[in-house]
Amino acid sequence: MISLTYMNLLYWLLFHAIYISVIEVEHSAQDTKADLRIKVFSNDMADALRNAYGVKGDYQETEFFLKNQEYISSYFSHHVIIEINDETVKLNLEKIEKENDTHWFYLSFHCPPGWKKVYIRADMLMEIFPAQSNMVKLTNNGDKQFFRLMKGHSSVEIE
Repeated sequence: MISLTYMNLLYWLLFHAIYISVIEVEHSAQDTKADLRIKVFSNDMADALRNAYGVKGDYQETEFFLKNQEYISSYFSHHVIIEINDETVKLNLEKIEKENDTHWFYLSFHCPPGWKKVYIRADMLMEIFPAQSNMVKLTNNGDKQFFRLMKGHSSVEIE
């Protein structure tokens, strides 16, 4: 008989061996507000909240994330750092949506209209998943750039 622990390990190796999230930053040159969308596997985000704040619950339901918005905002403020022209921006969580096994977190931030220098550090989930990759898509005034951030290389600076 196969032990339950072995079955759980086998499940995670077969069905969730990839640790990846998507971060999209979008800004138009004349705007003083930018949009940020973060897509994360729901169970990974729940693990991060449990690890950081002791939060427990049914992560498969959006209600879990809605009632823990304060912890989510705090987590992102520590693990997704954005500086525009050497000024750190404050992220504002606006909406949460479920999409299959993931959740989208919609945030925004105020910023200067002209971006001369952008710094992004996104080390979310890397404290519990060493193989975590955070794929970043930065769109500024229609120009798109893509980056892969991972443990040991969790930031990028664009001038």
